[in-house]
Formats: sequence, C-alpha cells, structure tokens
Amino acid sequence: MIVKGRNVQVNMQRRHLELIADIISSFPAKMPVNRDTIAATFASLLQAEGVNDNFNPSRFVTACVEGDN
Repeated sequence: MIVKGRNVQVNMQRRHLELIADIISSFPAKMPVNRDTIAATFASLLQAEGVNDNFNPSRFVTACVEGDN
C-alpha cells in the first residue's frame, strides 16, 4: 500500500477488521448505496491490499451486513 508516497506493509489485526465491520454495520440499511455494496467493496479492497493472511472476505461481509433489516 502506498502511504504518504512510501510503499508500506500493513498487517491489520482482527480488531481492526472488526472495527471496520462495526462502522459499516452502523450505516442505515436504506441508503442510495446499500450496506452489501459497501461491505463487498471494503472486502475486495482489503483483500487486494493483503491486510491479513487470515482475512476472509466472506466472513467480513457477513459481519458487516448481519444486522440488516
């Protein structure tokens, strides 16, 4: 990942991924861009960045949308 013009390795911990999931799940379910889309986009980008060797995009998306009504 490029941060401030430098290529850096980011190793996000489970707590970071859970925090992001909590933030996304706090969005109202009825938005012009729905929660599923936001979660899938985050999951795709997090996986592409290689944030964590154990990162599971499917579990991440489920955690993001499980409170959906």
